[in-house]
Amino acid sequence: MTIEILSPQNSTPNRWLSALLLGCVVFVLTLFCLELIVVSGKISPLWFPTTLMTVVVFRCPSRQLPLLLTACVLGTAGANAIIIGPALSNIKFALLNLIQAGVGGMLLRALLDRRAPLDSLHDWARMVLSVGIVTPVLGGLLALWTLQVTGHASFPFFYTWVISEIIGMLVLGPMLLLLPWPLRRTGFSNLRLAEALLTLLLTLGASYLALRFLPWPFTFIVVILFWCAVRLPKLQAFVLFFLNASFISILLAFDLVTVVNNNSALGPVSSWLPFLLVLIPSHIMSLVMDAFRREKLHITDSETPLPSRNGVLRHWDGAGGAPRHLVAGQPLAVPDPGLSG
Repeated sequence: MTIEILSPQNSTPNRWLSALLLGCVVFVLTLFCLELIVVSGKISPLWFPTTLMTVVVFRCPSRQLPLLLTACVLGTAGANAIIIGPALSNIKFALLNLIQAGVGGMLLRALLDRRAPLDSLHDWARMVLSVGIVTPVLGGLLALWTLQVTGHASFPFFYTWVISEIIGMLVLGPMLLLLPWPLRRTGFSNLRLAEALLTLLLTLGASYLALRFLPWPFTFIVVILFWCAVRLPKLQAFVLFFLNASFISILLAFDLVTVVNNNSALGPVSSWLPFLLVLIPSHIMSLVMDAFRREKLHITDSETPLPSRNGVLRHWDGAGGAPRHLVAGQPLAVPDPGLSG
């Protein structure tokens, strides 16, 4: 049932159920990001709810958006109320996320193709420029004005807001955009789950060992994710990038690993900046490998002999040169030489 959270529905009960499930997903994502604040005592530069709402605006029909986005706002405000406590600021933060997601979703509608939103590096660059740079900056400025953050706290608040939105979009956004649409169980039938799970376990273990024991650990993590990008299809690679980033954020928040902070000017958020250095090259490598696979498939298909394509045999008449299509497995009718004269 959760597979169909964002799928277009016609009946009213299904629309309400989709909104309820979507609100629960946003609630869980918000709770996860806020828990990083609770366990670390620092503001978390990782924010997923805006990313999910942005993809909802981009993907869903306009007539369904009011109900779905209302569920998103309630889920975000509810998680804030549980962690921070009941306050009017919970609604303000949720509405700021909604406004930013609305602008970002409309930009994605104008810049990307809904049927293939991340089909090339150009699409990825447009996504990063629109919802990875423009809307986080606009959202940060709007938050400064709305919440009336002034003085020395304004700049740290602004860059933390912007970086959290950028990292959240790069971690979760491509995975949501690449999910088959509308979401159906049949769209996931060709996934190589065993290989993906084994690769996930290997990469999580290798990332932990790199963070725990190696110098410049994010350099080694880039190599690990490059291997995933080369080995796995595009969607599975981005799912694995999301899980690895979430796993690393948990390790950092619980202080299970220590990352040397060489830039104290940006404060606690500087230890999260290597996320960008890990995610951006991994995304590019995955998209390049996907383009290479498609080109290789195209070349292979173009070089395949005509009789073996699509299970159809093509027999060329000797006189007129016109092809006659015969289904594979059926005998070819050879004309009797005695009837040709």
